[in-house]
Amino acid sequence: MLHVELASAWEIWKDLAKRQARAEGICQRVLGHMSHRCAACAFENWQGHSLELKHMEQVCTYVVKKMLNHSLDVAMITWKDHARKQRRASVICARGISRWLHRSLAAAFESWHFHAQEHRRMNGLCSKIVR
Repeated sequence: MLHVELASAWEIWKDLAKRQARAEGICQRVLGHMSHRCAACAFENWQGHSLELKHMEQVCTYVVKKMLNHSLDVAMITWKDHARKQRRASVICARGISRWLHRSLAAAFESWHFHAQEHRRMNGLCSKIVR
């Protein structure tokens, strides 16, 4: 009988040891899954933040480009306006100089014409006197 009780106790202890080892394996897997789940959550959070930062960087780059383009547009419009005003001033100055030159030429021509008529008139008077 002692052998039967001892064999029965041995079988009970072996069964308990197997269950304990199985429970320990299950606990290890559960803890592994939990730690992997925490690591996966941390990775997903990091990935989400990384994507958000990348998107923010793209938006900032777009905004800066728009600001630069706006500045360039303003500079171009100012330059065009200045060039148009310069051309207009150049045309006005050219007209004024042209008028002044024509007026001087006309005055010289009128003076020559007057002196030529006066000279002809004097020649006519002189020839009447001499005759």
